[in-house]
Amino acid sequence: MIADVVDLKLPWMTGFSRAVAMTAAQCYARFTSDDAAGAHVYRAGLIHGIGRAAVPKSVWNLPTPLSASAWDKARLAPYWTERAGKQTGALGEAAVLASYAYERQDGSGYFRGARDPALTLEARVLAASVASVAWVALRSKRPSRASLTDQSAAHLLQGERLQMAGYAARRWVRWWRKASHRQARGKGRTA
Repeated sequence: MIADVVDLKLPWMTGFSRAVAMTAAQCYARFTSDDAAGAHVYRAGLIHGIGRAAVPKSVWNLPTPLSASAWDKARLAPYWTERAGKQTGALGEAAVLASYAYERQDGSGYFRGARDPALTLEARVLAASVASVAWVALRSKRPSRASLTDQSAAHLLQGERLQMAGYAARRWVRWWRKASHRQARGKGRTA
């Protein structure tokens, strides 16, 4: 429920947190059968965006690309996710993991700028899942840009994949390509 309420702050993000959580859980299940850890990754995916509530709505709804000062506020959303989650007690551990959702193995992520050795498998899967759901987001209209074509979104994600969470990202991209290929073959069939 928290995920849905947070996503409602920005109507164009409705369902984003649930999609991240489901994608993360499915991806993590490909690595291990540890149900408890999988549930932890799912919870982290659900709450990864609660820190967005601490960033003014006016920042998210700018009709232009974010200025440097607006970007400084936006990149603190994972920090606020961890801080808010720790204060709830029950969500504390999931919030710590959720705060790694936008990290990249090369250190270019935020808010920590964590590098490869600091990223657990769970954090890598979560970061890859956020980027995988970005496929949907990129193809949707946002206040600062028009929706992208499939080709443009794929090109942008291909570049992003190189900075994402390494092995988890490569596994996700491989799975996505196979799923897209199967779907394309299915569309060509007649009933």
